[in-house]
Amino acid sequence: MSLIKCQKCKNEISENAKYCPYCGSKIKRTSIFTKIVIVIFIFLLISMYLGYREMKKVKTINAAVEQKSLEEKARAIDTAIEQKSLEEKAKTIKSEIEQNLFKWNYSEIDDKMSQGKIKSAFVKSLNQVKFDFPYSGSQRGMLELRIHPRYGKDVLFSIERGQFICHIDECKVKVRFGNGKPVTFSASEPADNSTTVLFINNYERFITNMKKVDKVYIEALFFQEGDRVFEFDVSGFKWP
Repeated sequence: MSLIKCQKCKNEISENAKYCPYCGSKIKRTSIFTKIVIVIFIFLLISMYLGYREMKKVKTINAAVEQKSLEEKARAIDTAIEQKSLEEKAKTIKSEIEQNLFKWNYSEIDDKMSQGKIKSAFVKSLNQVKFDFPYSGSQRGMLELRIHPRYGKDVLFSIERGQFICHIDECKVKVRFGNGKPVTFSASEPADNSTTVLFINNYERFITNMKKVDKVYIEALFFQEGDRVFEFDVSGFKWP
């Protein structure tokens, strides 16, 4: 038989006793309804606690996901900014290269035989041309002014691939200086019979007119390609 304590005199009595044999106090017992209410209340407390923990866990997960999402967005923004910066740098570099590509370049090399200097100034054409097979692909023309200690002064017009049409004695090219009218110059092939180079005659006449303008246009006849025109930016020319 289980014993309980009297709430008034604190003596141990039988759990089935209705009155305390020591002090005569009536023993108060918890009703089944009250017990049920208490159990339900405890269950609700436990449920609320578990729900709170689950909610907290979900919030933690959501916060972590949101943080990760923010970090990914930040990285994406950084990547976009870096990509844009690289594109801007690439455009700047490309612009600088193009500016130098179509401007005058100068060279000076030793001539071993005469012990003098071979001086050259050359510039590539602004436009490109395309020939059919076997000279396929875009290419530019090149205008070169040269002072040679043994061969004198020359104007050279060349291409990368193709064949100038030039007879044994000489051929003709048309040159327009700036907005002037086209002028015909005689030209000749090099001594090695190369088909990609022409020597334009009358150096002094050519350079005198060229110094007065910013653009020079040269038209020449090519094998199976007809007449083609090349545009050159000759501004800023400084002959050494």
